[in-house]
Amino acid sequence: MPQQSYSYTLIDPPFGPGGTGNRYVSVSQVNDLGQVLGTVNRLGTGYRAGVTDSEPFLYANGKYTLLDVPGASSTTARLLNNAGAVIGSYQDAAGISYSFVYQDGRYQDITVPGAAFTSVLQSSSSGKLLGTYFDSSGLHPFIDDKGTDIVLSVPGATSTYVANTYGSFTSGPSINDSDQVIGTYTDSAGSHAFLYSNGNYTTLAVPGSQSTTLSEINNGGQVLGTYTDPSGTHSFVYTNGTYTETAFPGAGSTTASAINDAGQVAGSYSDAAGSHVFLDTDGTYITIDAPLSSGQPAYIYFSRLNNAGEVSGGYYGPTGSGIFLYSHGTSTDVSVPGASSTSLNGMNNVGDLIGTFYDGTQTRNFLASPVPADTMLPDWLSHPQSVLPDGAGVAMAGTVAADTSLALHLATADTGNPGSS
Repeated sequence: MPQQSYSYTLIDPPFGPGGTGNRYVSVSQVNDLGQVLGTVNRLGTGYRAGVTDSEPFLYANGKYTLLDVPGASSTTARLLNNAGAVIGSYQDAAGISYSFVYQDGRYQDITVPGAAFTSVLQSSSSGKLLGTYFDSSGLHPFIDDKGTDIVLSVPGATSTYVANTYGSFTSGPSINDSDQVIGTYTDSAGSHAFLYSNGNYTTLAVPGSQSTTLSEINNGGQVLGTYTDPSGTHSFVYTNGTYTETAFPGAGSTTASAINDAGQVAGSYSDAAGSHVFLDTDGTYITIDAPLSSGQPAYIYFSRLNNAGEVSGGYYGPTGSGIFLYSHGTSTDVSVPGASSTSLNGMNNVGDLIGTFYDGTQTRNFLASPVPADTMLPDWLSHPQSVLPDGAGVAMAGTVAADTSLALHLATADTGNPGSS
């Protein structure tokens, strides 16, 4: 299969918090609609100064929307799901925090009745919410399914917890579209992992293990995790009562980092030759290499796995650092053309990628989108010495038109207030 061609969009909102310190933009997630969630930050001045102010934004179809809850003193965006909803939190003038969901120009508070505070941590791909709330009896995890709250409490447990690290390289969603949830609980015997499904709690413990940790659940109810025993730490997949170890044949160690809805598992393994990326499909393992014209990279690492079975990752090689995409037997270098370094922050289920690149003067952000096979790329995307066109502070969408020329679309800004389009 020929290598996939990509077009690139420079993500750089024409707004940001004021101040005298440096401004920088970060992108964190891309959903299946091609929408991108990011933040414009302002750094303070002086020795070891950190972020003094930030403004989250949503990029969609050449347009930026500033995410700013009306009347809030600050707004933070945490997650973007495939339904196009943004989950975040905001503070009011009194410094009290609240959780919200933003979609189609409207903000909705998420509050469990009677709770002192409510925090939404994760969302399934279709919009089922997972969070925690605090009341007079303590901290409790809950599911919000279209406004119906389901409190999670393992029978006999002294405490019940859910993960909150969705979006990182090493942990996926703890809730799926069927309201199944993974987490941990404690009792008099210690800490344990559990699976919640249809009102029932199942303790998950790999036979013979000293400890079991869960990292991700897919929409088929399969759970990815790790366990420890006297020989070390191992990865596994739990499916309908069966534990299956994920171990690349002949490897010294294997780390399974992601599972998709088809049950494919991807991650990394190490052997005498170094570190490698792998894809496991029903027990058949393949090694994934990054394509480089000047030779194989010195180091390769795993980043993302999507529901199409595509694997993305990065490399450090003889000519610098970059990113790649493996799709159905072919690895493609998708580093930004002309950049001295490119890193990956996210990938969706249709092959869109987001990340950062260094253009020789500053670090910038991009959205890379697959180009149909029958569409030609413009010259500036075909020559490695070129870089993304500069939009003079306004992002320019590199959408390839039907006549093979590059259509540049100036992005516009939106306040993101209720009722805005």
